Amino acid sequence: MNKQFLIAFLCSTSLTVLLDIIALATTGWVTITDVTYQTSYGIYKFCRHKINKVNYNRYELYESLCQTFIPTTAGNVAATMLILAIFILIAAVALAMMTYAEKGNCDRIAAALCLVAWVLVLIGAGVYVGMVTSQIVHDRRLSGFSFGYAFGLIGVMNTLNIVSAVIGFKGATPTSN
Repeated sequence: MNKQFLIAFLCSTSLTVLLDIIALATTGWVTITDVTYQTSYGIYKFCRHKINKVNYNRYELYESLCQTFIPTTAGNVAATMLILAIFILIAAVALAMMTYAEKGNCDRIAAALCLVAWVLVLIGAGVYVGMVTSQIVHDRRLSGFSFGYAFGLIGVMNTLNIVSAVIGFKGATPTSN
């Protein structure tokens, strides 16, 4: 992998790892709003904000309370997949660096690891959406329910995973026969 491809690969993969960590830490996975409270759920933490309705669709949030909790099965699956993706992307970076340092020809493996991370993040987010949605439907709390900005982060992460894989395959060192 030449220097330009390596820098592009490192930038996109590093940004993906950063967004992955932010998605794990945020409370922006699910938001439920009722008459007096807006509750934002993350994997390990939720925040409840008391709502003061100012006029029609504008709200003021005050008296916030945030607490950590033991994650549900959906949260455990999502967290496990996101954490595995972090480790796999770190391994991909290490393999790309080894290839650049001419200690092996592992750039195709590094690119393939980005695709594996992409699949893991898709599985984690999909399981979370499916399990949380079925629980919300079961509890009949459909009004005021929405998925949060963490899913936007996941979309950007997965796009960057594919970009990293394309960069890795495109910049791969040709193999000699």
